[in-house]
Amino acid sequence: MENRHIDSLSSSQALVNPASPLLTATEVGRILRLSKFSIYRKAGLREIGHIRIGHKLFFLREHINEFLEKRRIAAKD
Repeated sequence: MENRHIDSLSSSQALVNPASPLLTATEVGRILRLSKFSIYRKAGLREIGHIRIGHKLFFLREHINEFLEKRRIAAKD
């Protein structure tokens, strides 16, 4: 699947660094328009893939694309 989801969203988000491979929960929340708490909850429920480094969670852009793709609803023909 192409990375068009996150690429188009991140370009409109001035506070997200497009060069960084890792996103924080705050950055993911801005992209998905969800609270940081909701992002942590979804990560805890394994709805969004993540990487844990110490006590911190980070997200790859592909994790966000997968999350969005699983929730995509196809239009009727």
